Amino acid sequence: MTYDEEEEAKRAVIVRDEIKKAVDKEESKAAQEEQLEKVLKYQKEQAIKQNIKALDGARKDAIDAKSQPIRQYLVDNLVPILTDGMIDVCKK
Repeated sequence: MTYDEEEEAKRAVIVRDEIKKAVDKEESKAAQEEQLEKVLKYQKEQAIKQNIKALDGARKDAIDAKSQPIRQYLVDNLVPILTDGMIDVCKK
């Protein structure tokens, strides 16, 4: 091999190493971006789940508030009659 061929071979090795470093850097960057996307997706899913849970709680509270008067009516008027009837049935 001549001196020029040796220098050309050295330059080719250096260029290959630089290209490999650049490819590795791009792959690393892509992996980091993918990981970031996964984290953001998970955070969005958790926020949505939390919002749904809050809405379900609010809906349940609203239903309980609406049903309170009928429950109180049943406790005040119907339960005593049913209790008396059950006692009479048990005595017979």
